[in-house]
Amino acid sequence: MSEGLIASIETEIVHLINSDEPFLKNYRIITSIKGIGPVNAWMTIVYTENFTGFTTAIKYDVYVGVIPFDNMSGTSIRGRKRVSPLANKELKQELT
Repeated sequence: MSEGLIASIETEIVHLINSDEPFLKNYRIITSIKGIGPVNAWMTIVYTENFTGFTTAIKYDVYVGVIPFDNMSGTSIRGRKRVSPLANKELKQELT
């Protein structure tokens, strides 16, 4: 992608966020967290549907893949805890 195209897309995203008060409010809250920049905030708003797509924080954490689960086979064999391979790896990468 050319830098001009990326800049125009980012400008459009900023315009969309500024035009919607709930988006803008949540964007300001998210970006006030140290280490969270515009791209992380945009992705979080989109994937959580502006924090309405998940009923609890734990469900979002599972979706992102930051909560490990027990790895059990049958009743006696236990492995170490692992995160789900079905997690949203793109979002997890951005948050990491």
